[in-house]
Amino acid sequence: MIYSGLYFDTLPRHNASGDSLIRLRLTVLEKLDIYIHSTKNCKPPVGYTLQCSSYQASYCRWSAEPQDTSLDTQNHGLAVTVNPLKPTTYSLYADYREAPPQCPSSASIVINPIQPVVAGLRINPAILDYDNLILRAEDYSVGNRTAPYGGWAGRNWYINGELQPHRDSLALFQIPPDAPDTIDLLMEAYSPTCLDTSFRRIPFRRVALFFPNCFTPQAESNNRFAPQPQGILQYEIWIYSRRGILIYHDTNPLPGWDGTYQGRPCPQDTYTYHCRYRDAATPNGWQHLHGTVTLIR
Repeated sequence: MIYSGLYFDTLPRHNASGDSLIRLRLTVLEKLDIYIHSTKNCKPPVGYTLQCSSYQASYCRWSAEPQDTSLDTQNHGLAVTVNPLKPTTYSLYADYREAPPQCPSSASIVINPIQPVVAGLRINPAILDYDNLILRAEDYSVGNRTAPYGGWAGRNWYINGELQPHRDSLALFQIPPDAPDTIDLLMEAYSPTCLDTSFRRIPFRRVALFFPNCFTPQAESNNRFAPQPQGILQYEIWIYSRRGILIYHDTNPLPGWDGTYQGRPCPQDTYTYHCRYRDAATPNGWQHLHGTVTLIR
């Protein structure tokens, strides 16, 4: 009989008192086909759950090489929890019952120590704009980088879901001016056994104030000192002469300063301006700009 199941057989028996028949009821058990399924947990409590795959087995016995004392209290369970400190071979002996053996089977698996990783990163700047298109990202993950059984492995950087060629702990990313309104940065930090991720969403502030560095009131073009604003909610500017006299103030970037003070033309010279503005990315805070402009006559 090569198939498991319930069988019946009849055997003749001969003795002095006469012949008789013996009816046999035979149960053929299927040989246990088992393997060990391992589930890894990189978060506390760190370790592995080892599970016997066969639901038919009613008797299990675990052993480890080198010895794992944590098995002493869970030696006969269908599932055990382990956290080896060095590579360990776990073996499982399984049967339908403890004794006598009926259809024993065994399996083994090699488990390496867990190397947990907690991913962390720092970025600069926190908000991107046209003046800050280089994103600096630094890996500040926590993990055992000198572990004897593998230790730290590395990291992957992703920008808006796209894997980047950088692999170093410090990465500089050139963000194009036509990038989306938000930049999603994801870092995967991994060891031979564990992986963790850290994520940042960086706003791209599409704000710009372009000031000319000189102007000529008598010219057909560029005859006013007026910025070209983009994405500005609120604006204010002060312009001072070389002697510190306030000669111009306005809360509207247009039409701009025409080069006069109290109705009279200002002399050719270099003037200092201070501008503040608010934009959609930082509506509750003011941004400040300082510079100089040359009036040419």
